[in-house]
Amino acid sequence: MRALIIAAVLAALGIGGFLAYQQMAPATEQPGLFEEPAPSAPLPTARDCLTENAVYEYNDDRRLELRFRRMPSPAGGIEMAEFEGRRIGNMALVVRVTSFNTEYVFNPAGHGPSGTPQYQSATAYVRPAGGGANMQVFFFDEDMHYINSLPRNDTPAPRYVMMNGMLPILYRDRIDQPPGVFRFQRCDTSPAAPAAAGPQ
Repeated sequence: MRALIIAAVLAALGIGGFLAYQQMAPATEQPGLFEEPAPSAPLPTARDCLTENAVYEYNDDRRLELRFRRMPSPAGGIEMAEFEGRRIGNMALVVRVTSFNTEYVFNPAGHGPSGTPQYQSATAYVRPAGGGANMQVFFFDEDMHYINSLPRNDTPAPRYVMMNGMLPILYRDRIDQPPGVFRFQRCDTSPAAPAAAGPQ
């Protein structure tokens, strides 16, 4: 009987202490049972990010990352941004295998008929920096509309980048990946850490 009385007193003290704590704690507004939670700040989208700051992941796998890198300016110091109404890309695509700290660089490639400027075609091609065949690259915006020109450093970043010709190059170096696309993940204004150049 004595143990029962002691347990009841301790329970009463515990409840009283909890209620006193609740009274002293600062009031925070809690959503009601059926109220919608307050909307959080929207995540940045590719539209809000410049191409030079965009970071992509392949199939949402953090081990394979894509960024754009500004190409060197021409020796004459004059860089054309547009020709005959077509935007001229000035960014290389850099695919980085984070698990090996190795990167593969793909530069915009000439792809028009012989003797014509490389930027006249609506189709975008890149070529491995270490040499190799041209490969087609596809850019899509947030609404999955095809972007028919190479990006520039000061243009909104594409949402998706697809470059299937990259897979055989990676496979040659024993990096096996299923077909997929690079998806925009974040906007990063800090420069990427240098990586070892991969075999091209």
